[in-house]
Amino acid sequence: MLLCNIINTLESLNLIFERINDFNLNLNSPVQLFLISFVIISIIVKFSGAFYASNIEIFLSKKNKEKNKELSNLVFLFVVIVFCNEMFTLENTFSICEFLILIIMLFCIGVLKVIQSIKNSKDTKLLKKLKDTKLLKKLNTSFIERNKQNCFLVIILVFFPLVISAFSNINKTPKISLTILGTLVETILIFLISNGLRMNYSNIKIVKFDDEQEKYYLLAKIDDKKIICGDKNTINDSSKLITIDVEDILNKTYYMVSDKK
Repeated sequence: MLLCNIINTLESLNLIFERINDFNLNLNSPVQLFLISFVIISIIVKFSGAFYASNIEIFLSKKNKEKNKELSNLVFLFVVIVFCNEMFTLENTFSICEFLILIIMLFCIGVLKVIQSIKNSKDTKLLKKLKDTKLLKKLNTSFIERNKQNCFLVIILVFFPLVISAFSNINKTPKISLTILGTLVETILIFLISNGLRMNYSNIKIVKFDDEQEKYYLLAKIDDKKIICGDKNTINDSSKLITIDVEDILNKTYYMVSDKK
């Protein structure tokens, strides 16, 4: 699904090149492209909550005060990736290495999907033996999903230099302009995937001080005072959701325990 979205996004780049002159933009000017990219990234960061908000967050969310930090991190990431993409599109040797990494990551995703299918399938004698192996017991759903998304992040990082190289051979647009525009799309995709990964899974568990049977995962911060918690490490899997005050943790009403996976 993600790869289809990437391909569709890349196909739309040609339309961007066709329409961009309507706004009197100069593709030969890296400064203009950096400014445009900064504006687009700012908009994406500001409204990113809409991509992942659960129903309870829609009703309870307030303005996220961490957006400025996210914005500065994303702009820094954008600048770094621009230079990396420019460097990795200089030689054909880099393209060969990127293609090999792409194949390896796709293979890893395939393996993770097979493991996930085995764990989710109905028990047979063979599948039961496989599920009882130490390796599969350790590979829980959260671990598999996290690593699938990590593989997708690597795919994005090696895929876009290949695309930029290909576009530079068939398009008259200056290569630096292609690099900046390609990196803009790349940075946005990385942000959305990594943000979704951070928001979808939690490994931070809290326990009520006077009742150790009452355990919850910290799932999402509503604002500086309220946190959504659930009895599972994802919002969708949780059968019970509560909100607690940050002060409850600071005042030791709840205390945090490690729940590494």
